[in-house]
Amino acid sequence: MDKISSFLKKYRRFLKSDKEAKQFVLESLKTFSMNIPEDSLRVKDGILYFKVSPVLKNELFIRKKDILESINSKQDQYHFFDIKF
Repeated sequence: MDKISSFLKKYRRFLKSDKEAKQFVLESLKTFSMNIPEDSLRVKDGILYFKVSPVLKNELFIRKKDILESINSKQDQYHFFDIKF
């Protein structure tokens, strides 16, 4: 039983860090005057996946480089490479 619990703790840590990464990204996007709901963002392998309206997609696409630079310069724990929709 101890082996299973220690195995699951590893995955719990990953889930927690994904949630923290999401929160960090959403807070960072507020500096760009973008208020995006948490359920519209998914983080996987350094890529930010957004499920938003076409207007927000265009805004994210136009500011993609600035957003990634801003997010990556504010912290060292997470590094994001791309934004996809």
